[in-house]
Amino acid sequence: MATFEPLNLKRRFNGTLLLPGDAEYEAARRVHNGAIDRRPALVAICADADDVRRAVEFAREHQLLTAVRSGGHSQVGHSTCDGGMIIDLSGLKEIRVARERAIANVGGGVRAAELDRATQAVGLATVLGQCPSVGIGGLTTGGGFGWLTGSHGLTCDNLLSAQVVTADGAQMRAAADENDDLFWAIRGGGGNFGIAIQLEYRLHPVGQVVGGILSYPLVQAREGFAFVRGLLSRQGDALGVSFGIRPLGESSVFAIAVCFCGDANDAKPLLDELQSFACPIDGSISPLPYLQMQSLSSGSPSGTCLHNIGGFIRELSDKAIDTIIECVRSNPCASKSFWFDRYHGAMCRVAQPATAFPVREAGFGFLIEAEWNSSANGRPQVDWVNQSLKAMEPFSADITYVANLGADSPERVRSSYGPNYTRLSLIKRKYDPDNFFQLNQNIAPA
Repeated sequence: MATFEPLNLKRRFNGTLLLPGDAEYEAARRVHNGAIDRRPALVAICADADDVRRAVEFAREHQLLTAVRSGGHSQVGHSTCDGGMIIDLSGLKEIRVARERAIANVGGGVRAAELDRATQAVGLATVLGQCPSVGIGGLTTGGGFGWLTGSHGLTCDNLLSAQVVTADGAQMRAAADENDDLFWAIRGGGGNFGIAIQLEYRLHPVGQVVGGILSYPLVQAREGFAFVRGLLSRQGDALGVSFGIRPLGESSVFAIAVCFCGDANDAKPLLDELQSFACPIDGSISPLPYLQMQSLSSGSPSGTCLHNIGGFIRELSDKAIDTIIECVRSNPCASKSFWFDRYHGAMCRVAQPATAFPVREAGFGFLIEAEWNSSANGRPQVDWVNQSLKAMEPFSADITYVANLGADSPERVRSSYGPNYTRLSLIKRKYDPDNFFQLNQNIAPA
């Protein structure tokens, strides 16, 4: 643990600096995953862009390991550290929506629910994740999958520009017409290249959707996976679907979450087909405001102990389904999930070299997750997640959504980016040759 008093930084800092022992330190050091318990030497809660630049300069001067926090949802703990510095963006909350231009300019500390509320107030939205409390900075630079992805691509596909603080403390604009190599890299390359302090998004008209979550007894899971596979073969871009095993109360269920963002009249065949499958034990599908749809998959409460890791499969084969069912049966705990997102539509019409995000083909991203109480032994749950991932290897592609990689693995990071990794490594050398931004799914400088 560092033992300095950052007086020089404090004199020039507009936000709040917290040291161990300060009244607000304990709350400030916590992250979403309760299994992560680290004690930074300094938490710098930035109020503006100048604060971010000064924090970066201070961290470099004192050779502090540095974590950047937008929403704190890095499940492996990249948004905190022991003995180093957290650059917390939670004070960067500005949201400016230009309705007539269908554009939003957003501070890097904004969370998805905050941006959704601001854009939906004028009947617009951009593609954001399905968890309302996730920070937009990490979501966007990592890729960003959401209910609107089939129609409008990933979050990073809707990024028009960003203000980025780089490892030398400089602030620069990244866009198609300015620092285009940096712009390419931050659309899928994560936090490797700098801190996104302001992001500009393309917006789309979005009002009421048809959606909801249906839950079925776990014994129907095998039949349910096969049903969803057939259903999706007959559905177009407007339908977003996530499905799989998830907790419901004290038990596990098979669940299907759907969001149809086209004309409500066109959703009738979908509703008829869902009704033909089985009688759900919980949930419904109906017309509802998009904001309500965005709140349905809120995820685990902050502070829950979690371990998750995932991958990408091109096909949901019978053998893959059998493997999923066996994995689920091997873990008697109800607090587990084996969840799939449908990759399709607009995100797959972007060429793989066009952005750093590597997965540009139809298939299914999956995430295996287990939860436990902080007073319990989480080792069995961690082992189950890791063993389940191993069991899925015969069906999994090397490329995957890097946000689902889980624990740090340089080999998996390299393979996940596929042919994009070499270019990412060269851009990393240009903007961060000393690997100052290393607490992420790290890309080594070439």
